[in-house]
Amino acid sequence: MPRRAGVKEVEFSAYAFNVDRVKSETARKKLEIPAGLTPRLGKAYIITVGVNVFQNHHWSLSYAANDAREMGNTLKSRLEATIDLATQNKQYKEVVWIPLISDTEKDTKGEVVRQASGNAKLTVNNATKDKIKAVLEVLAGKPIGAERLQGVPDAMLLERANPEDLIIIALSTHGEVDSQGRFYFLPHDIGTGDQLDDAMLKRAVSSEELSAWIRQIDAQDMVMIVDACHSAASVKSKDFKPGPMGDRGLGQLAYDKRMRILAATQVDQYALETEQTKQGLLTYALVEDGLKKGKADFKPKDDKITLSEWLSYATERVPSLYQEWRECQDKAQNNGTGECKLTAKTATPLDNLPAEFISLQQPALFDFAKNKDVAIINKR
Repeated sequence: MPRRAGVKEVEFSAYAFNVDRVKSETARKKLEIPAGLTPRLGKAYIITVGVNVFQNHHWSLSYAANDAREMGNTLKSRLEATIDLATQNKQYKEVVWIPLISDTEKDTKGEVVRQASGNAKLTVNNATKDKIKAVLEVLAGKPIGAERLQGVPDAMLLERANPEDLIIIALSTHGEVDSQGRFYFLPHDIGTGDQLDDAMLKRAVSSEELSAWIRQIDAQDMVMIVDACHSAASVKSKDFKPGPMGDRGLGQLAYDKRMRILAATQVDQYALETEQTKQGLLTYALVEDGLKKGKADFKPKDDKITLSEWLSYATERVPSLYQEWRECQDKAQNNGTGECKLTAKTATPLDNLPAEFISLQQPALFDFAKNKDVAIINKR
């Protein structure tokens, strides 16, 4: 049970649904927390996944690793400085950042350094399917072998999450939706194939797998940020609607756990990264504009930024970032310069879609936290 200062009771709820997917009324029962229990200060865990390089280098991205580094660094510094406004003490006992990044060495011109075999020379390679799974299993309280997290920075600081804890998971990589409407994100170890076939999808991480790994984590405040193409499909599968519908994907999990999930795009859109931002547009809006410049303090403007406010800001900022890039690109084409370059994080990067076929990028926010907004991520 949560043991936060000032929390005097917790509420249990239960419901049922029949074979026609009709939900019953929700039964509720409150339990008073014994007065003698000592409040427990929560921890904040930041898990950032950034995949610049894959086993087949043709899938490479330019700035996904930078997304993961900037998101982790910025959130860690802000959360460590966060004050609980009720007690004027630190909000979190400890802030743990786990970067799961796969990136390459680059030369002085910014070109990827390759080995004699033609494969990219890796500087770090932790964004693998098993390491992502292992991190989440530790947070869920499952025992794992130490070798599964070998080489992961600060992995020894991971432990089973408590209800007072905050967990933020940010994913920056390729995203894809199969013919059944299932969403997948691609870790480094997807195989060497050029085509997104069944064999590659088995190596990818489906929204159903990710849901299963997260389901046993008991943190009260959980946020997931998916900076990938088609990422709204991670929640909005063709059969999902909020409620106890037996769906095994992230939509049902988010509803059950009162999570917040921010997807970079609608189901049929691409997530974009530009040379101007050196990041994906969603991550740039969240980190550079939202936190570093404090622009996410906007509804209301009160010298603090809450989780819901931060995520909501990005849904409004990303479309304007896209428009700014298009205006810059149009101007560059007119005067013959090579500015305003863009890379679409497409699931098939060899396609090289022309920019005119890339639709306006509009993030999708799924907020099932029921106005529970206790985690302030920045206070200026």
